[in-house]
Amino acid sequence: MALTLGTNSYSTVATADDYFDNNLQFASWDALDSDTKSRALVTASGQISQIVKSEYKLPIDVSDITEPLENATAELALYLQLNQAAITAGNTGSNQKRVKAGSVEVENFRPVKGQRFSAHVMNILKAGGLIASAGVSGASSFGLCGNSTFSDANKYDRDTYQ
Repeated sequence: MALTLGTNSYSTVATADDYFDNNLQFASWDALDSDTKSRALVTASGQISQIVKSEYKLPIDVSDITEPLENATAELALYLQLNQAAITAGNTGSNQKRVKAGSVEVENFRPVKGQRFSAHVMNILKAGGLIASAGVSGASSFGLCGNSTFSDANKYDRDTYQ
């Protein structure tokens, strides 16, 4: 299948080449032949399409493709090419409750939330407004919906203002 912008890919080989032109990963991307680059971009686009907001799922009108979406596609394409196992990986989360080695032990209170892609790709998608930045677990999750119990609180004794 040929790479078709907006139908099976969020980026073209030429756009990805331009993106990597001044990037530290230039040599890794440049070492790939055009067909491999094209396949990597199609694979990355399919993976991204599974998690981005519904208005950005393939197929998409070419005029709606944004620079962050192209950049994330290029980054993920190279990442998947260099880390083939990542293509079928679910996420980096863990449901392990306890890990023990000798006298050293780590116990989690709840499953550890992971990400679908590398942190760099996720940051590009978040910064571009393509996915929500919510989903942080633990104590940092206060106020994700804008309803923190501390939002109107005094910083010293946490009494809420009336």
